[in-house]
Amino acid sequence: MEGKGWEWIQWAGTAAAVLTIVAGKIWFMRWWDKRKRADKKEKEWGEEK
Repeated sequence: MEGKGWEWIQWAGTAAAVLTIVAGKIWFMRWWDKRKRADKKEKEWGEEK
């Protein structure tokens, strides 16, 4: 029983870690994309002026 319980805890921990990493990556990519777009807009306006 102890072995099975430990395996389940390890599996749950691994799944949670993977989900956290994936969610963090998606959040970072979205944040980075917004920053890049803002920089592009500023550069475009700067060139037009």
